[in-house]
Order: sequence, then structure tokens, then C-alpha cells
Amino acid sequence: MKSTEAKGPAPRLRFPEFHDAGPWEVKRLGDVYRFKPTNSWPRDRLNYEAGSVRNIHYGDIHKGLNSTFRLGEEAVPFLHDELAVKRAEDAYCEPGDIVFADASEDIVDVGRAIEIIDTDGEKLVAGLHTILARQIERRLISGFGAYLFASSGIRTQIQERAQGAKVLGISKSQLAEVKLAYPKDEREQQKIADCLSSLDELIRAEGERLAALKDYKTALMQRLFPAPGETIPRLRFSEFRDAGAWKAARLGDKGIVQFIRERVGREHIPLGHYVSTVNLLPDFGGLSATPEPPPLASAVAYREGDILVSNIRPYLRKVWIADRIGGASNDVLVARPGDSIVRTFLGHLLMSDRFIAHVMDGAKGVKMPRGDLDHIRDFEIPCPTKLEQQKIAGCLTSLDELIRAQNKKIKALKAHKRGLMQQLFPQEAG
Repeated sequence: MKSTEAKGPAPRLRFPEFHDAGPWEVKRLGDVYRFKPTNSWPRDRLNYEAGSVRNIHYGDIHKGLNSTFRLGEEAVPFLHDELAVKRAEDAYCEPGDIVFADASEDIVDVGRAIEIIDTDGEKLVAGLHTILARQIERRLISGFGAYLFASSGIRTQIQERAQGAKVLGISKSQLAEVKLAYPKDEREQQKIADCLSSLDELIRAEGERLAALKDYKTALMQRLFPAPGETIPRLRFSEFRDAGAWKAARLGDKGIVQFIRERVGREHIPLGHYVSTVNLLPDFGGLSATPEPPPLASAVAYREGDILVSNIRPYLRKVWIADRIGGASNDVLVARPGDSIVRTFLGHLLMSDRFIAHVMDGAKGVKMPRGDLDHIRDFEIPCPTKLEQQKIAGCLTSLDELIRAQNKKIKALKAHKRGLMQQLFPQEAG
């Protein structure tokens, strides 16, 4: 592929057969699409059990519906049957339609869009805070729009037109003024869509491998640790099969964990060493690479090997084994392993569904639940010999390394896709 020398909007990277095809067509979105009716039913009027009409909620677009939307592959709720669909003859989505999320608390997500590829023969409507757009006459082939509306040139135009303070929004009239640049030759559109969709397929397949690894680890942990109330696991390494029952301890017992209250001044916390509920990543994802400045006041001191647990909204599963010294916010518990427990063994226990379920059982508050420290101290810790702890911890740690490598692979593929899209679409429509 070579870059074109023609004037006008054209991508930096084109497939060889389109190198001399000239600049892309430019049209206002309002000249290519017309807007169709949408519904405005909130979440509590939707269900996942039964119904005759499916509903796309704007929150589901933000949460990750595929930009090339196939109903059979997505979890999309039903409208309650008793609800009438306004102007039904015009409101049902069709293949080729674009559904925009017209509101977001984040500028990055405002106006995010999906293209309807397949409705699987079901009735489907665009719901609360969405805009439904349908081509006036066919200019874009199926699958091309999904990538066109995700390209940085279009996203920038939408973000520049968004208005609002706490919640940002984009209206139909603002959206209609967005300039679209696209190749007139449908074969070039098809080539681009095929290239990017094959990359999406690869990312999806790698994501499924990642999910399988996580499921395997969860299942393995259920066998390597005794069930609650029991003292012998279902699966033991051969050298420990005759080692007898495990001892039962509690997290707050002497020799297991000490919860740290010691304070450290701001001046002693290097940049990147302050930990809060914000920069701890969910799903045991570690610490964000974006450093957060320490507070003006002091913080809870932690050191390498301590286990930090976010105590706000515990269901987000924010737990991290510190690899440095620093300070933590008051909403982060600092647990220091004692002499009776292997640090990584304890770390795996605290980064488990069992521990999170225990913390949530004692949590107080509804909108923003907070773990109760006395209840957390009462978490059951099954304790084999240190030698067996080390063996189990080593096994699970090697599995974590595979999961980390798989995560890294997926991030690299996504970065490659972003870079490719910046070259396959013009940055400005002219």
C-alpha cells in the first residue's frame, strides 16, 4: 500500500489497487443519513428474560457493544411487552443503520456509535439517549460505517460539537453537520471493512482465550483450597497428599495479617507511589500507569509486599500486592502478611471471588458500599504448611503470568488497530 499524492481528503494508506483512485467523497452526515424515531424507556422498563422487542440502551453502547452489531452475538434486553413502540413502522432498526449514544459523562465516549449488521430476524429499537440514523440512499456498504464513525477524524468532529458540563450531549442537528469522507468505490470500502473486521475477529479470539484462562484459574483455586468449613482441598500436589488437614485461621489472627495505620508524609511519597481507590484497577488489574498526586495531608504507609485492598465498592475487585513503598488513601486497607503465611499465597486468597464475596457480605451502604473491617478480619484463611503454601502460590503465580501475557497481547493488537485506522481514514474531511 502506498500513500496517495492526489489533493483532497484521502487516507495516508491505501490498498495498491486504489492508489490512483483520487480523493474521497465528502458529504454532510445529514445529506447521507436521515434520522428515525427512538424510544426513551429507562433500565427499569427493560428485562433480559422475555419479550417481543429488543432495545439498545445508550449505556450498553458505552459498555462495549461491538461496533459491528449482530444481535445474535450480543446481550440486549427486551422491552416489557406492555410498552408500545412509538411509530413502530419507522422505529425498528435495519441492517446498515447507525445508532449513536447521544450522552456521556466523558468526552471520549460522547457520540460513540454502532452499525447494525444483523438483527437476527428480531424486532430491535434504539432506546434511551440514542440517535438512530438510516442512509437516504445507499452510499456506504454494510460494515464500513462502523469503522468510519469510529475513525479519529469523525470522532473529533463529534466531540468538538458536544455540549454540556457534567453530562455531555450531541443533538441530531449537530450530528447532521459532521462531515463524512468516504471512498465512492464500494470495493475500496469493502477492502477497508474486511481488513479491520479480520483484526476485530483476531482480538475477539484472543479475548476468548483470556477469558478461558481466567475461568481455569477460578476453577483451579476452588480445588486447590478447601471449601468453606472444610480442612482438606479436593486437589493436592502429590508430595502433600498425606500431609493431613489444613489449619483454619482468620485474616485478623496474629501471624496472618496486620492492618497498618502508620502514616507517611506527602514529602516522602514519590510520584507514582500514591495509591487510592481511583488508580487501583478493577478485576485485580493492578495499579494504573497514570500516577496520582499524593494528598496534602499524610497517607497510610505501605511497603513492598503489603496487600492493598480498596474498601469502597469492593465488588470492583481492586486488590494489589505492592511492589514498592508509598502511601495509600484512607479508603484503601493496607494488609501486611505475618510470619505464618506466605505473602503470595495470601495474595491469591485475597484476589479471589471468595474473599470479595465475604467483604460484600459485611459491606455497609447501598450506593457506595464500604467493607466492614471487623467482618473482613473474620475472613477464613485455610493454612497448610509453608512448603505447601509456596507450592500452591507458585502454581497460581505461573498462571497469572500467562494471563498477564495474554492481556499484553490483546493490548498490542488494539494499539495496532488504532494505528491502522489512523492511516486508513483521512484525519480531516476537508
